[in-house]
Amino acid sequence: MKTMLLNLVNNIKAHLKHDAILALIILLGVFGWKGCRKVAKTQDKQVTSTVLAPNQKEKIVVNPEKHTIEVITKKPDGSTTTTTTYLPDRPTAVIEDNNGKLSIIDHKYGAELRPYLGIGGAFDGTPRVHVGSDFFYFHRMDLGLGLDTNPSNLKDVRANLNLSYNFWSNTSIAVSVDNHKVPGLFLKVRF
Repeated sequence: MKTMLLNLVNNIKAHLKHDAILALIILLGVFGWKGCRKVAKTQDKQVTSTVLAPNQKEKIVVNPEKHTIEVITKKPDGSTTTTTTYLPDRPTAVIEDNNGKLSIIDHKYGAELRPYLGIGGAFDGTPRVHVGSDFFYFHRMDLGLGLDTNPSNLKDVRANLNLSYNFWSNTSIAVSVDNHKVPGLFLKVRF
């Protein structure tokens, strides 16, 4: 017993320097990432501010995370107006005509081919892993078809029809109905 404890202590001592260096690297990495993220959030807040500087007459703020384009315009009396437009995750054009008027052109609905991966569950109590593609969109809503399987029983593969709402970047929450007529709920990431 004494020999076993002595071997354990010697093993810990031998790896202590390596483990301490590894822990320090991980700790510095985490704090460095948090510091960079704090700076990035401050910069994002400054960029997306709707306050115009005295030398500015108009500002366009494009926020892909919130899916918005904001046009802030200064009136002759010094007050400002803000127009917010939905920004899809599809091609969008901002056009200024000869009179200085801005137009935002985007497609509100249409056909698409956007593959996704997702995780969630069916209302019969089984967890499900999803793979599929969205085929139609309307603003932030997508309609898609996919396959889902139970990760603990890979032979249980089902086809599903799903309707999803894009709430952040390329991430959506979806409701589905599979070929067994079992509804489900899942989180999906498009790529």
